[in-house]
Amino acid sequence: MQFSFCEYLLDTNRRELWRGTKPIAVEPQVFDILAYLVQHRDRVVTKDDLLEAVWGGRIVSGSALITRINAARRAVGDSGAAQRLIRTLPRRGVRFIAEVKEQVTSLDFAALQGAAEFSEKPSIVVLPFQNLSDNTELQYFADGLVEEIITALSRIRWLFVIAGNSTLTYKGQQIDVKRFGRELGLRYVLEGSVRKGGDRLRITAQLRDAATVAHLWADQFDGSLHAALEVQERIASGVAGSIEATLWASERARGLTIAEPALERCGMAERRQLTIMLCDLVGSTALAGRLDPEDLHMVLGAYHAAVAEEVGHFGGYVTKSMGGGSCLFWISQGSRRRCRTGGAGRVGLGRPSRPT
Repeated sequence: MQFSFCEYLLDTNRRELWRGTKPIAVEPQVFDILAYLVQHRDRVVTKDDLLEAVWGGRIVSGSALITRINAARRAVGDSGAAQRLIRTLPRRGVRFIAEVKEQVTSLDFAALQGAAEFSEKPSIVVLPFQNLSDNTELQYFADGLVEEIITALSRIRWLFVIAGNSTLTYKGQQIDVKRFGRELGLRYVLEGSVRKGGDRLRITAQLRDAATVAHLWADQFDGSLHAALEVQERIASGVAGSIEATLWASERARGLTIAEPALERCGMAERRQLTIMLCDLVGSTALAGRLDPEDLHMVLGAYHAAVAEEVGHFGGYVTKSMGGGSCLFWISQGSRRRCRTGGAGRVGLGRPSRPT
């Protein structure tokens, strides 16, 4: 059973406490006290109740019990002075007073399926990234990276993005992408992994069509664990920019139109200017002859990520990156015009303008 309250998620089956997408380390007895209080929140829990449930009736000093209760408070951001979640009733006991939502799993299939099917937007879910090393700190980095990617994807107005907390139950598990997409009515799934070598990080991400399990996009990114926040932001921006361009092309290939509903209802279309740019890494040929393949791959990966981040700042997209070259494009806001055929929108091709 899982219980969600405020920004926390308590999983009694897996004995895990989460705040958003970040796990919180708690001692076993502290976890048992918190779980017991949450499960019996409809009444006041006495000292004898906790001793029987957590310590099996063994004699425990009052100070030890108070210490564990205070630790449970700290784990959920509470304190003895505030008592926002766990309240002490003098000479009676303690009670969990926050509003709690119970759920069998952390993923509400019915709710998500209804939301995905109701939405006219293409839907995508970002699964927890796998930690391919034994470093526990790397798992925190992976969770933070997923959160950054979800935030970046959520800025794409024509895309329906599943919330990150909905997929916590799948952490560390093998996912049947086709079944996953079919049950939730999802169209795309993004998954990835993180591994560490020395002070360097390598992040791999891949986008798949949930119906066909076909790989639509994949890339690798390198960075340093010493600059974790900067690396997360840079990679999230690059991933979101590449995915937006890929999904745009995929939706067009499906014969679907991504446009504002107001334009479609009134038979209007938008005429926009398309600016295309080819970007090349200066001296890439000389680098290929001077560096070994692994070092060259790291240099090109950093270059592609920097290009995607810079282009994203100016509202552009990366359509393709190969070797030392990248193909970029910008679509201006343009103006609305009456479409003679009343069908899909047109794209007007004007003289390319240099983005500033």
